[in-house]
Amino acid sequence: MLAFPVYASGGSRFTLPVTITWGQGGLNEDKTYQLALKGLDEGCLMPDGSQEEYCVTLTRDKTITQLPEIRFEKPGDYHYVLTMTREDQKQIAVYYLHVMAVNGENGELTVTSTLREKDPQGTKTDELRFADDEGKKPEKEPEKKTEDKAGQKSSRQKPSETGTRVQTGDENEAVFWIILLLAGITGLGAAVTQLLLDRKVK
Repeated sequence: MLAFPVYASGGSRFTLPVTITWGQGGLNEDKTYQLALKGLDEGCLMPDGSQEEYCVTLTRDKTITQLPEIRFEKPGDYHYVLTMTREDQKQIAVYYLHVMAVNGENGELTVTSTLREKDPQGTKTDELRFADDEGKKPEKEPEKKTEDKAGQKSSRQKPSETGTRVQTGDENEAVFWIILLLAGITGLGAAVTQLLLDRKVK
């Protein structure tokens, strides 16, 4: 059980502290939020002026430090849900609150409470946290450069904007072989011609 501030005056008055942080690690300073407390049981006691649900709108310039007091005048077992919702209806946080009001040994009413996050049977917590990380721009990762085997940084070569091809030396090698082939054919022709001439002379 968690003992949140309770004030006794003609009964017991219970209030739940609320810590609202704006900016980094908290709520978005440019957004509007709604904090709502709703009873889950029939006949749940609520803050003065509220019947089934208490709601308050929160902005950077309008915030609260605690929920309005709930006055308990007789023993009872009460269950509540506390939600934080962003202006686009995105739910930021959910807490479940269980309040027990019992008669003490001296006849005075004592109030104890249990606060759980996200689930009625979830982990107990002793504080309300509201963080809205959505909408923050992720940090841009630095461009990664590859390294060749020699450890030198390299990058891909972009195609030439003028449309000219990179000279690889393949064309020069082809010209060499063509000239060599022509020389061979010329030499072979000369040899055949000389052989024919020699036969005619004989």
